[in-house]
Amino acid sequence: MVRDDVTMPQPSGVSPPSPAVALRMAAWKVGGRAARAAKEVTRRAAEAASSV
Repeated sequence: MVRDDVTMPQPSGVSPPSPAVALRMAAWKVGGRAARAAKEVTRRAAEAASSV
């Protein structure tokens, strides 16, 4: 049996990103925007939890 890891997930709607999307994802990570966004989400979650 031969595995086909590229076309197997396609019926479920999961597929690898296009080159343009992959480049944007890499820029988001390398540029530090991902870390800043995670920090903001964490801050908002803590704020919401403390108001309950």
